[in-house]
Amino acid sequence: LVVVSSTGDGDPPDNCATFYSRLRRRSNPPDMLRGVKFAVLGLGDQNYTDFMAVPRTFHRRLEDLGGEAFLPRMEIDEVEGIEQQLEEWTERFWPALEKTLSKNAFDVEVKSAVNGEETLPMEDKKSFENLERVPPCPVVRVLIEDAEMPLLDIDPNEDEVHLHYQVPVQECILLTDAASDRRVLHLDVDVSNTSLASSFSPGDSIGVLPCNDHQLVDELLERLQFDPNRVFRITPASDAEKNKQLLPHIKTPCSVRKCFLEYLDITSVPRKSFLRLLAEFCTDDNDKYSLLELCSRNGRELYNQQIQKSEPGLLGIL
Repeated sequence: LVVVSSTGDGDPPDNCATFYSRLRRRSNPPDMLRGVKFAVLGLGDQNYTDFMAVPRTFHRRLEDLGGEAFLPRMEIDEVEGIEQQLEEWTERFWPALEKTLSKNAFDVEVKSAVNGEETLPMEDKKSFENLERVPPCPVVRVLIEDAEMPLLDIDPNEDEVHLHYQVPVQECILLTDAASDRRVLHLDVDVSNTSLASSFSPGDSIGVLPCNDHQLVDELLERLQFDPNRVFRITPASDAEKNKQLLPHIKTPCSVRKCFLEYLDITSVPRKSFLRLLAEFCTDDNDKYSLLELCSRNGRELYNQQIQKSEPGLLGIL
């Protein structure tokens, strides 16, 4: 199974560049992959010129070298929303995989994955047995611990120099589909009254520093019963995560309030993976069932009505 996107000017992601290069070698024998069954899932954004260039190349070369696709290539466009397209592909993938694999060797594992039963704890299977294809709970990769230093001594950006400007927005255009679970905006801003007007050159980049509504943050922290002045830092949850850059958008140590104000998205439409995670913290079985239903296959229409169209945000969900 190849799940891949295109980066830059139709280039492969760094973690598959070597494999991609070797696959394209002209010296490869035409029967190198004879007997190999494969499927390709492409991820991309139609706003880019070389849309799906890498996934299409993967599919073509795998066939050229003797491989056989057991499922037609699926191209998921970020503009049209990833989650719904991924669900549709998943529903076709598992039955196709089950048909392709040897029944004797893989029957038990595939059936478990198709039914989605492994995603619920044993004690919950009886009460939630009518829910189909509930996604697995996201893996915990970070831990939160109290910071030892006082808040006044914290300056997470002390080695960085930023020039901040408040500029008016002249135009805002939504580039993604209105029904998409992603929102990409084209912003036209007026920088005529800043130093950017004379110093900005082609190739330079600017960053937008959003800030959530202060009142909304205060209400959310009160609902969560969090101490807004508590200072924390993020640490890896295991040794395997130590050398990875985890949650780089959150600069810690920082206070809880600063984190909710500047680093977290608390107003966008909650994704199903987030609802799945929230379900683990429910103390009421009815609340847990409601959240699991929203992220299950048979709750797709309910998710569209209550989440995508209503856009409740985090506080609304809570």
